[in-house]
Amino acid sequence: MQTPPRTAESSVRWPLLVTVFVLVSAGLMATVYAYYQRQAEHIRGAALAQLTSVAQMRIGEIAQWRRERLGDARFYQGNEDFVRLVATTLRQPQDSAAAARLSDWIGQTQESHRYDIVLLDAAGQVRHASDAGKLPPRPLLDAVIADRGARLLDFYLPADDTDPRLAVVVPLADPDDTGAALATMLWILDPRDYLYPLLE
Repeated sequence: MQTPPRTAESSVRWPLLVTVFVLVSAGLMATVYAYYQRQAEHIRGAALAQLTSVAQMRIGEIAQWRRERLGDARFYQGNEDFVRLVATTLRQPQDSAAAARLSDWIGQTQESHRYDIVLLDAAGQVRHASDAGKLPPRPLLDAVIADRGARLLDFYLPADDTDPRLAVVVPLADPDDTGAALATMLWILDPRDYLYPLLE
């Protein structure tokens, strides 16, 4: 059987068909690539928006947590009964009733907030401590006492512990001598109980 002879028209048609096929394939590949790029960009944008939203929420929670701690500190600073009880206990150490009431008050605060509480007199001497081993290093402690402002003390390593701690500094003014320092309370916090869970 003989194959039909190739005409000039059929010779021209094959390269044309190959060219059309290559152009259509290239167009399809370009379209798929452009679609992929748009989808990838969209997914990246959605993931970034979600991460930003979570980060903003965490920042808000941490800021709220900080406000609550400082609010607690201001409550004690402005509580005249508590400040007078501290003054009585520091000035009259033989007054066992006042010492017991102060110890109860501190104990209730400790129990409800899970703080380790240390009370320092105006000279920086420990007068009450649930765990004095968790105090900040002495130079930092001296700076805190001198500052006399309620604040959150940043992470530090206690001398007798290997775990970092935070502390709320609660300066107490002398109720009988305006402007004079009476004492400083430190509420020592374990960030594993308070802060780290907010970051998870």
